[in-house]
Formats: sequence, C-alpha cells, structure tokens
Amino acid sequence: MNPLDLGEFRRQGHMVIDFLADYYKNNEKYPVLSQVEPGYLSKCLPSSAPQHEEPQEAILDDINTSTAAILGEMLCAGFSVAGFNWVLSPAATELESLVMDWLRKKLDLPTPFLFSGNGGGVIEGNTTEAIICTLTAARDRVLRRSGHDSIAKLVVYGSDQTHCSFQKAARAVGIDPRNIRAIKTMKSTLFGLSPDLLRKAIRSDIDAGLIPLYSCASVKTTSITAVDLLSPLCEVASEFGMCVHVDAACAGSSCLCPEYRKFLNGVEFAYSFGFNPHKRFGALKLWLVLRSYGVQNLRSHIRNDCRLANLFEEHVEEDGRFEVVFPRDFAFVCFRIGPSVIAGMANGHALKSEHGEEWKLNEVNKLNAQLLHSINASGRVFMTHAVVGGVYILRFAGGATLVRERHVIMAWNVVQEHANSLLSMSRCNTPHD
Repeated sequence: MNPLDLGEFRRQGHMVIDFLADYYKNNEKYPVLSQVEPGYLSKCLPSSAPQHEEPQEAILDDINTSTAAILGEMLCAGFSVAGFNWVLSPAATELESLVMDWLRKKLDLPTPFLFSGNGGGVIEGNTTEAIICTLTAARDRVLRRSGHDSIAKLVVYGSDQTHCSFQKAARAVGIDPRNIRAIKTMKSTLFGLSPDLLRKAIRSDIDAGLIPLYSCASVKTTSITAVDLLSPLCEVASEFGMCVHVDAACAGSSCLCPEYRKFLNGVEFAYSFGFNPHKRFGALKLWLVLRSYGVQNLRSHIRNDCRLANLFEEHVEEDGRFEVVFPRDFAFVCFRIGPSVIAGMANGHALKSEHGEEWKLNEVNKLNAQLLHSINASGRVFMTHAVVGGVYILRFAGGATLVRERHVIMAWNVVQEHANSLLSMSRCNTPHD
C-alpha cells in the first residue's frame, strides 16, 4: 500500500471536507450535551485494531453511526473539542482509552497495561510530558510514605545516553538537579545502561542518606539506537523498591513487528511504558491511522524502513574506508570514515606524536565533521551526527514516507563523492617526514 498515493489522497480529502461541511450544515440537529452512557463507544467499535486497511467510506460511516454527537466530540482536526472530562467529550475520552488498548494488544504488553487490568494509557503531547506524568505518580507514592520534606532526598537514574527529556521532567517535578544521575555507559555494553553500575550508584546514594525513586530505561537511544536491557534493570530496581519507566519513544513503533518485540522483553516488570506512534497523534488521528492502514501495512512500512537502512549499511560495509560504528537494529545507521584512513594519510606522524591515539581520534573526528558539513551543504542529503564515547559519528535515518531504494543509493553516492573530494584534499595537506 502506497502511504501517499496522490490520487487517493485527493479523493479522500474531498470526502472528508464534504463530511465536515455536511456536519456544519446540520449541526443544529445535534444535542448540545451528549446523550450517551459511559462505555458506549467500546460497544460500537472493535476491541482490537484491524489487521488490514479499511476503506475511508467505512471509517466515515462508523463516525456517522457511532451516534451523531460523536462528530462534535471526536474530530480534533475539524472541530474545537473541549476534552476536559467525560461529560464534555465522551467520545474523545473513550476513543483514547480504546486506541491505547489497541496499541497495548498489538505490542503484546502485559495485561496490567490495559484499562481492564487496572492500568491503561493516555496520549500526551510529547515524551517529556509522558515522563513527567509517570515521575509525578512515582514521586507522590514515595512522599506519602516518607513525608513531603523528603523530596530533596529523591534520586532518579538514567544513563549518559538517556534523552534530555528525562532530566527536564525530573526538574519539572521538583527533583534536585544534584540528584539526577547520568550513569556512564561503555562500548563493552553497546552503550546500554549497566545493571551493575546502576546497583552501585543506588547503594552509594542510600549510604549517603538519599532515597532512590525512579530509573528511566531506553529502548533505542536517540544518538546511536542503544537499547537498555529491561529485565536486569527492572530486577535491580525491584531490590530497592524503585519504579522503572521504559522510554521507547524512538523504537516502540518498530516493536509492532514480532521480530523486534524482543527489545521489550522485561517490560512486564516495569512501572510504566511510553512510545511515540510517530509522533504523538491525537486519539482520533491514531484511530484513523490504525483503521486506514491496518496493522499489517504498518508492519510492512516499518520493515521497509529497516530494509532501506540495511541497504545503506551494506554500501558502508563494502567501502573499506568506512565503518559501521554501532550495530544496527532499526532504520538507523551509525557510520564514519575509519581510523585506518587517517593512519594511512599520516605516514607515521601519529606514531611519533606524544599522544598518538588521541591525535588520531581527533583527526578522525575532524575529518568526519568536515564530511558531514560538506554532505549537508550539498543540499541533496541531510544527515545528523552524535559524539558517543569521544567518537564522532554520522547518522543515516532510513524511515520516511516517500523514501525509496533510489534515494538511499543516491544518498550513498553523495557520501562517497564528498568523501573522495575531502580525502583527496587531506592527503595533499598531510605533513610528511
């Protein structure tokens, strides 16, 4: 299924505009206050997301037949819905609950994450808001037990790869910035948060009279797509009565595919889970996406994104000047010009330097930074970078609606063209004995 078929997009666009125009034409026929009982929407709609796409006509028909007042309460794009509570907007409230349960089932999250399992989910505006929500709940639970004056003793834990939204959220809920731990990660653990180092940090804080509160585990970090192992981290947290929040903002959508679900193993021991069905749709939009595409097409789209990233990765590996810096699990490739290129150009200069390895790393980093600048300045491709463990890396993201194989090949050709030019100039400027 083409996610952006222009002819179909135009046809469906006209259909929706006609639908909204008819609503406004007849809106005086609808009751000002909804005439429904709590739970009505779950009786009108399926209990799980469809496996295959459904025609737009059927979706709009459901909006019509789910009761007339649903229009004024559901359509966030065409109407100014005031979803403050259930009375003002039953459809907005119940539709959000419904699609959250749909997602829970398709991600195979444990029953306690369902509304029927005394859990449930909400749609927040962004990742920071989601972490604030869970941190606030964890904070209040501890403060009820230890007293409000203990807030200055609360400690939260992440890694040096955890997204900055974690630190922002911690400050927002009143955690002392001195009590926000960013535990150092290492290449030996693929830059994931080490359970042993987490345990060590917690014990050190307890000895200092502090109160361990909350740990944020990442399922794909923003910089290099590192994944924290949930089971051992949750086990450590359990030893000290801490909450673990799983931040799967980057990779949660990929876990809709069974082959990527393994990265969520251990989530059953977590306190909370957040992800972006890219990126934070309202309940109505998410409902429309799930119905319009179906889970199978969404999975196909995700798999295609990963396939395109794999294609780029193969080109990187075939060129001996480059290296893939970190293992690729998703639609994201971390690569750079390798140190061997610098060693060859230096003609022994690095070996004579008092800080040979440090000099080489700095030179490699500078060369890759120049390469990225040159690539982006071309206007043909845009890539980003990260510095992890002192290593400057370029990042290629393969997941976009209109990206095809030819675009990936073009992107790699651009990288090679600018690398050729840059390395040629660098050889001319390299000092020789």
